[in-house]
Amino acid sequence: MLKINLSTRPFYNDRLVVAALALVTALVVALTAYNAQQVSTLSSRRSALSGQIGRDQATADRANKAAETIEQSLKRNALQGLASSASEANVLIAERTFSWTIFFNLIEQTLPLDVHLLMVAPRFDTGDLLVTMTAVAKRPGDTFAFVQALTGTHAFFDVQVINEERSDDGTFLDTLRAKYLQPVVAAPAKSPAAGAGRGGRP
Repeated sequence: MLKINLSTRPFYNDRLVVAALALVTALVVALTAYNAQQVSTLSSRRSALSGQIGRDQATADRANKAAETIEQSLKRNALQGLASSASEANVLIAERTFSWTIFFNLIEQTLPLDVHLLMVAPRFDTGDLLVTMTAVAKRPGDTFAFVQALTGTHAFFDVQVINEERSDDGTFLDTLRAKYLQPVVAAPAKSPAAGAGRGGRP
């Protein structure tokens, strides 16, 4: 068989060319496989990192919510403590400014002739003075008149008969409860003569 080679330098070693092409092909295949493996590995790592980032974000969100809950709880506790302190202070102020004289003057003015007061028990509660009174009345209408008179002073509010018992002698033993707001009593005015005696000329 006659082979014609038109190249400047004839080259008839086909095996070497085929071997070189096979080597190049093998390298390309190997590089392609390596690149595919690297891409797969990097994708797996990226998926793992994305999952870890998601878990870390969820943990951070839970921690933030827990911190907010704790902060709100501390604020509520602080507000409750302040409210309790203010309530105690109001009770102390009410106890110091309470006047038995003014209180019994109002009772004396409103107590009907046929009603006798047996017991008075004041109790300070969150700044309000709750008064429990036990009275003996000849007739139920007498107690009602007492309740109306107390309400008319505008110093007693929510006056209620919480219990009523009839005694063997026919009288009624009534227990009353009311809120009491001590009226403000104006200070007595100074007489002009007293002022002239201190600062005026004789």
